[in-house]
Amino acid sequence: MFDHYQGLAHIAIRTLDVEKSIEFYEKIGGKVVIADILGTDKGDKLMAMVDFAGITIELIQVFEPVEAGIIPHFAIYVDNLLDVVMEIAATGITSFPTKRIQRLKVFDGMTNWILYGPSGEEIEFVQLEVEQLLELKQKREEQELFEQFKRQLEQGQIK
Repeated sequence: MFDHYQGLAHIAIRTLDVEKSIEFYEKIGGKVVIADILGTDKGDKLMAMVDFAGITIELIQVFEPVEAGIIPHFAIYVDNLLDVVMEIAATGITSFPTKRIQRLKVFDGMTNWILYGPSGEEIEFVQLEVEQLLELKQKREEQELFEQFKRQLEQGQIK
């Protein structure tokens, strides 16, 4: 059961200004994969898919401000949190709600820094400690070996 899941498809973000959101995500390393227009009874709705750190973000134009339900946050693993923050700050983006890296008291003390997107969405950059990275790497390698074994079994290579 649930063995058809293959990972995150995209994260949708509602925005009043898709072009402003595209500009923002491109400044911090994103790239537009595809953009389209959807005709609605309220007018043409601009939509775009942006690849950002291996995650696809779907930007969806709305015609009225959204009070809730934009997206509370999404998180990106990084290998050097301070470098990421410095690179973003160098683009002129200053929408960090805090002025320092935070070490959380949950999840074994990971460090993070949050950035606000143009529609109010929170982008959390997370750096794990060496032990956490090694554990995550081991879990991913075990999952890859399991998937490889499963494919070989399904293809009749293993009996």
